Amino acid sequence: MSDAEKIATDHGDLRVEKEEVQGSHLEVTLHCHMDQEGLFHWGLSRVPGGPWLLPPEEIWPEKTRPYDSHAAQTPFSREASIRIRLKEGEYAELFFVLYFPQESQWDNNHGKNYRIRLSEPRAEAKPSEEVPDEELQNIGAAIIQKETGKNSWTLMHRYNLCHDFLDRVRGSKEGLALLFVWLRFSALRQLDWQRNYNTKPRELSHAQQRLTSRLARLYTENPAQRDLVRLMLTTVGHGGEGQRIRDEILEIMHRYGIKEVSEIFMEQWHQKMHNNTTPDDIVICEAYLAFLRSDGDLDTFYRVLEAGGVSKDRLEGFERPITATPDFYPDKKDAMIPDFEHFLGTLKSVHSATDLGSCIQAARHHFDDHMHHLADFIWAHRDATGREGISLLKQMTETRRRIVARLESDGDLTDLLCLDIAFRMVYRGHG
Repeated sequence: MSDAEKIATDHGDLRVEKEEVQGSHLEVTLHCHMDQEGLFHWGLSRVPGGPWLLPPEEIWPEKTRPYDSHAAQTPFSREASIRIRLKEGEYAELFFVLYFPQESQWDNNHGKNYRIRLSEPRAEAKPSEEVPDEELQNIGAAIIQKETGKNSWTLMHRYNLCHDFLDRVRGSKEGLALLFVWLRFSALRQLDWQRNYNTKPRELSHAQQRLTSRLARLYTENPAQRDLVRLMLTTVGHGGEGQRIRDEILEIMHRYGIKEVSEIFMEQWHQKMHNNTTPDDIVICEAYLAFLRSDGDLDTFYRVLEAGGVSKDRLEGFERPITATPDFYPDKKDAMIPDFEHFLGTLKSVHSATDLGSCIQAARHHFDDHMHHLADFIWAHRDATGREGISLLKQMTETRRRIVARLESDGDLTDLLCLDIAFRMVYRGHG
């Protein structure tokens, strides 16, 4: 038995067929009838309206290539069929937009993206303004027990537990305020970020994406509490592609012949990130970049660390401690700086909810051509002052107006919501 639907686009039609295969898989076939060849730009989501996830390579149709950490691209001709086979129930939705190279034009369904429902959404608890005091007390007691006990504990565990508590507080102001205070204490390093447990970066980024996606849906479900939802989002990293943290630091070490021996700073930092990457790694990377730019001045390294809230004692107190001082490679410095600038961007894409560059890049799949131009201008002039600063604020005002209009619709709002929060931070800096 197959289920068919027709999707009309600006360049032709897509007929979508969904069919159960072997009792455990769902086969989705897109029959293209277009006026020109193009690229099928697509991603998957585990929950309705959740973040775009890069499809696993084993299900890619022929000639598919990754576009970034969120989407893949599959070429198609004017009359073609694209077949994708997934495990039944593993994903809730398939998102896609179309790109036509001949015209250098994107078709993103007028800013809404195209969506194919893969499975029925699970019933969600309806928002409520009232939660019994006893329930809030129970949640508070559970948080205290987890935070002060001897149990294994990391940011991943905290984010997963907060996700579960969101269903229990059901959008109440008091409940969300309780969870925000908890997450805010965490963001301020007042709670443990690791205790007797190693977390792979990809596991942490999955927990972050799961929580931020749930918060974005709550933003839509409960307009009365949107300010609290925004505050909560500032305390949780965006999620990004956590695996890239492990891969990129090793690539840099191999590129410059840095040995993987335990007494070297770079290897100790690598092991720390391999077992439990945290927002501290952003500060360490910024300090190491300052160290390189200052021709190996250790005072500069530790001054930047302290300014970012990471003391020498904190470095040495990690479960995978960093006790060695950074090594300076004068002949490699100029090449290493851009590599670590790129690595800093990767760290921010995972750990920072309000980094403007990371948020722009993550949200680009929502943009039409005009939004791309606006975002490019804002990024290029982000530090502008005077008359250019006034132009920057005008462009940001227009961009935010467009984002806010989109935030009233259904779908994957996480990236746009985080971008709007990042813009607010820039506004504050220019106020």
